Amino acid sequence: MTKQQKKTFIRELVASVQSEALSKVAAMPEGWDGIELRWYLAEKFHQSTMSAAVNQRRKRDYDNEVLVRNL
Repeated sequence: MTKQQKKTFIRELVASVQSEALSKVAAMPEGWDGIELRWYLAEKFHQSTMSAAVNQRRKRDYDNEVLVRNL
């Protein structure tokens, strides 16, 4: 992926999660604040990863790159 494609992908993924989360606000409990909302958003991003199909070696390589590059 080019840098521009990466930026586009990130924008589209974030917009998708944002749109879904905003559409559910009316159904969220009144008492939810930043803590629950962070958990909710983290779960929504996690659900978007296709985790069942993840190649273990690719995931290990990814984890290493994040660590080495301080991402």
